[in-house]
Amino acid sequence: MKILAVADSDSYLKWAATLLDQVPPGWDRRLVVVRTPITPSPGQIRAAVSGSRSTGAVTVTATAVRRLLRDYDPDAVLLACTGPVVRALSD
Repeated sequence: MKILAVADSDSYLKWAATLLDQVPPGWDRRLVVVRTPITPSPGQIRAAVSGSRSTGAVTVTATAVRRLLRDYDPDAVLLACTGPVVRALSD
């Protein structure tokens, strides 16, 4: 199984990393931060995922998220984002 989590803010990133740590062993998990006006800084990203298994979170554009959805083809997607970003990504 594969899961992709997309976050857009510091608090949602912490939440997504915590949820991904609960995914059963053996699942392939990816965490990305979508670039928005509230995107956390690289230091905030490192701090948010510190202590979790999601230490490789990278910042990407919304277009890159859509490409990742197509290419990675996850079984589950977690949109850990503010409402407007969830709407934009789920269209």
